[in-house]
Amino acid sequence: MDAPTLPPDSNGLDENSATIAPQGSAPDGRRADTSGLAVGKSFGDYELLSEIARGGMGVVFKARQKSLDRLVALKMILSGQLASDEEVQRFITEANAAAKLDHSNIVPIYEIGEEDEKHFFAMKLIEGSHLGSELGRMRNDLPSGIALLEKVCRAVHHAHQRGILHRDLKPGNISIDESGEPYVTDLGLARKMDSQSDLTRTGAIVGTPSYMPPEQAAGSSDITTAADIYSLGAILYELLTGRPPFRGATPMDTLMQVINDEPVKPSTSGTVDRGLEMVALKCLSKDPADRYSTANELADELKRWIIGEPLTVRAPTFSAIFKNWMRQNFGRAGYILVVGGLGGVLAGFAFWGATMQTEIESKLLLYDELVSADPPFSLQNWDMPFLLAIACLGLFAVITALLGYFTALLVRTKNKSADLAGGVVVGVIAAAGLFF
Repeated sequence: MDAPTLPPDSNGLDENSATIAPQGSAPDGRRADTSGLAVGKSFGDYELLSEIARGGMGVVFKARQKSLDRLVALKMILSGQLASDEEVQRFITEANAAAKLDHSNIVPIYEIGEEDEKHFFAMKLIEGSHLGSELGRMRNDLPSGIALLEKVCRAVHHAHQRGILHRDLKPGNISIDESGEPYVTDLGLARKMDSQSDLTRTGAIVGTPSYMPPEQAAGSSDITTAADIYSLGAILYELLTGRPPFRGATPMDTLMQVINDEPVKPSTSGTVDRGLEMVALKCLSKDPADRYSTANELADELKRWIIGEPLTVRAPTFSAIFKNWMRQNFGRAGYILVVGGLGGVLAGFAFWGATMQTEIESKLLLYDELVSADPPFSLQNWDMPFLLAIACLGLFAVITALLGYFTALLVRTKNKSADLAGGVVVGVIAAAGLFF
């Protein structure tokens, strides 16, 4: 497949984000506009107390809202007055999406505004940590980790019910306050389900490769709630194993793994609860239709595990395993199957026309000379040998296709051109083998 387009990640803080902008720079390399953004100074109604985080697009300060005398987290576009229209639109999208949501496990927005040509929004300050730094501890206390993830799933379902997709769920975007309560944050890549914004145009990839579903990694514009369910499954997978389901040497390597490979079963890396393993793998299905239908359904499944009730998820059937295997490998062999099989059929017809037909005609002439003898039934009815030849050709086509398929698995072609070339080669080899 062609190399996908990788626009800047929403925060640039994750090691597997699509791109990571240098600190103090806008995502396209422009220097950040940090004038007036020093700790201890005022920014409108806010006094900047300390810097919490800085990424490729935004900077977050711990601030005190002077008019209400409360602590908040103040987020603004890093490039300030130099921000592009796309950066401003993405920033406003995040603020508006978060402002529409009212859930106890989603960070609430207090104010959206603009000061000195710098867009900002103020939100609840979560003083604590984030899930990424707590996964190791929670792996040793799995019930508490699953209970926390259940709450996250309920919050994501709340957003889905209001038409908001997050599209960048990952451990770093789940804050945990000092009492252990989780909060879904960073809606910088969120969009309304009925929106077809230029920010999500076909071919553009946004998000964090290790946690994004294959349809998002492939740049599809047809992203549904199933994308967030996949990301929740990736978080569960990391909770069980200590690593995300896919992690390559580079973001592009990770994207290719997400699109082409199946995740390794968590149980291969140690003792893992079988039920939770099946839940995670169901979420990580390549086909969105095979995942949980809603985030709330996933939350209910996790709740059943917590209280010890039987899970609804079942081990995949043989047909499902075969379907996944074919989906993973058939793309490498598609043209080899078709072209190789077609080449074999054409070669078989040529062989039949050059040998069988000539032989039948010669025998019929012989019987014409023998007036007292009638030709056998097979020579009187041309349809029979023709149908027999078709059956033989069908069998030959299947054998040729299988030869092409296993050739493709060995060669592991990466694009349609290579598939097509492989198909031609297999067809020629099959034809030569038939004639000689």
